[in-house]
Amino acid sequence: MKYSSKMQVVNALRSQLSSNKGQIERGISRIYEYQTISEQSARDVKLNNGVGFTPADAYILSSFAQQINKGRHLSEKQMNIAKRLMPKYAGQLIEQSINKGLIQKTKEGYVFSGAKKVEAKKEETTWNEADERRWIEYKNEFARREAEQEAEAFRAKMEYENFLNKR
Repeated sequence: MKYSSKMQVVNALRSQLSSNKGQIERGISRIYEYQTISEQSARDVKLNNGVGFTPADAYILSSFAQQINKGRHLSEKQMNIAKRLMPKYAGQLIEQSINKGLIQKTKEGYVFSGAKKVEAKKEETTWNEADERRWIEYKNEFARREAEQEAEAFRAKMEYENFLNKR
C-alpha cells in the first residue's frame, strides 16, 4: 500500500497500535530494542535521546517487552493497557522502519519495501554489508547522543553543586 505522506503512514500505524495485537507486541519489542542497556535493566528512562519509551511508560512497557521477548503474549488486561499507550510511539516506529529501509519514500509517496517478506521469512533474511553499515551508523549516532546528554547532565550537576557551594 502507498501513502502520499509520512503522516498518513504514522496515522495508519497509530490505528493499528490501538487495535492489532500482533502490531502492538511487535511495536513494544521494537521500541524496547532502542532503550539503552541500563534503561532496559532498570525499566526506566535515564536519557532523553528521542528514542525508547517515555518515563511514564518505561516501567510497564519494559516489563511487557521482556515478557514478549521470552515468547509469551500479553494478557487481556496488559493488552488493554498497551492499546492505550502504544499509539504515541507510531512516529518513532515509522522512523525506525525508514532507517532500516523497510519503508521507502518514492516519487509516488511512502511504500513498504518488503516488510511483509521480512516478517514472513525471518529465518531466511540476511543482512548485507550496506545494512550492517547503516545499523552501525544508527547505533553510533545514538551512542553519540547519549554521550552528549551524559556530558550535559554532568555539567549541569557540577554547575548546581558550584552554585550551592557559593551560597
